Amino acid sequence: MKKPTRRLPSTSRRTFLATSAAAASALMSDLTLRPGTALAGIDDAIAPRHIYAIQTDGTFLVYVDNSSDTAANWTAVAQPVAGPPGVNWADFTKVMAAGDGVIYAIDTAGALRYFRLLDPWRNGAFAWSTDSNTVIGTGWGGFTTVMAGGDAVLYAVDGGGGFNFFRHSWAAGGLVGTSWVNAGASLPIGSGWQGFPSIVNGHGGTVYAVNDSGALLFYLDHAQVGQSTWVGGTTIGPGGWNSFVNVFGGGNGIIYGIDGAGNLFRYRDRARNGTMDWANGGNGLQIGS
Repeated sequence: MKKPTRRLPSTSRRTFLATSAAAASALMSDLTLRPGTALAGIDDAIAPRHIYAIQTDGTFLVYVDNSSDTAANWTAVAQPVAGPPGVNWADFTKVMAAGDGVIYAIDTAGALRYFRLLDPWRNGAFAWSTDSNTVIGTGWGGFTTVMAGGDAVLYAVDGGGGFNFFRHSWAAGGLVGTSWVNAGASLPIGSGWQGFPSIVNGHGGTVYAVNDSGALLFYLDHAQVGQSTWVGGTTIGPGGWNSFVNVFGGGNGIIYGIDGAGNLFRYRDRARNGTMDWANGGNGLQIGS
C-alpha cells in the first residue's frame, strides 16, 4: 500500500480520538498515561527504534520501527510481551521509555518503578531483567509530566510549571541503583513550563514543547548535570502541532505524531540545534494507521 506523506501540520485545530497501528490498541503519549488508556513510549535513538504501547487491558506491545526519512519499514508490529509477575501495566499512571529497554513507571501510590525489557533484537528473547519492578523512588505522583532523558536522567514538571532534574545511580553488574544525585531531591532547572499543553522528550537533553498556538519549540539541556544550562527556546515548527492528538519523541531528532484518524506520522529534526531543518522537505511520513 502506498504510504502518503503529510507536511508539517497547518494551524487548523481539530478534535481527535487516536488509535494505533494495531486496530485494538491506542497509541498515546508516554507522558499522559492514565488508568484505562494506553501509551506509546519510544526506545532507541537509532534504527531500529522500539515503540511500546499498552492496551487498556494492560497488554504490553512492542513495535519495531526501522523506517528511514522517506520509506516506512516495520520490522515487527504489535508483539505482545508478558509482564513481570504481578505487574498490570494498565495500573500505572505514567510510563516512560528511556532507551536500551529501560522503562520507568509510576504507580498510583506515587512510587517510581524501574524495568528493563530484554528483547530478541538485542538479547535473543523477550524477558525482563532480574531487577525489573524495583521501586527506586517515592513521591512522584504529584508531577504533571515525567520524561526519561536517558543515562539515568529523569525530568519532571511540577504543578507550578517548574522543570526539575533527577538522576539515579547504577549498582554492580549494570543493575539499577536506588540512590540519587542530590539525595533524591529535585534540582530545579527551569520554570514556566505549565504553559505548554504538550512536552516531548527528544532524549539526550533535547526537549520539544508544543505551545497553545500549536508551534513546536526546541530546547536543549546542554550539560544534563542539574543546572540551568538551556540552549534554544526557538520555534522550529510554525504551527499546527496541536492538530495531533498525541506527539512523542523518538531520539535522533525523530518526532512521531498521531492524528485523529489513528494515522502515525514520522518527522525528523535534522539540525537538533534550534534551527528549522526538517528531513524529507518537512513532509511527515505515514508509517502506521
